[in-house]
Order: sequence, then structure tokens, then C-alpha cells
Amino acid sequence: MVKKGHCLNLQQHELIRPITYEEIYEAINSMPKKQCPRGGWVLVEFFSRNREIVKVDMVEAMQYFFRTGVMYPAINITAITLIP
Repeated sequence: MVKKGHCLNLQQHELIRPITYEEIYEAINSMPKKQCPRGGWVLVEFFSRNREIVKVDMVEAMQYFFRTGVMYPAINITAITLIP
């Protein structure tokens, strides 16, 4: 049966496919350290040092964002305070 309307080509299918766990984890690990303005590097440094602890939660949050287009509000206002 032939569908009416436009069909997606291979490149378009690749662009709309779900993002994988491996892609997100690789992107987090490849973020440059200490290069973000206004102290943003602290988050990158935190995630890189604690990746085994937070990786599942981070990947799930990113997958949720790519699936729904909505970022968890807590991520947008998160500040990490380190107490010596």
C-alpha cells in the first residue's frame, strides 16, 4: 500500500530517531573542562568526576528532554555547593 503525502528520506529518519544512551554519555564525557564562562565548568567537572554515580540520571534527563522538548525545571536552576 502506498502512502499519500511526503515520505522521509534516510537522512531525515536519522535526524528524528531517538538519541541513544551511548551518544548522551559520550557527549557528557567529551565536554571541555574549565572552559565555560562564569563558572559553568564546575558542573562539567562535577559530572566528569562523578559520572559513575550520576550517569543514569543524567542520561534519563537528556532522553526526556529530547523526547518531550521539556527540560526538568530542577536542572535549569541547579546550583552545586561544595562544603569543605
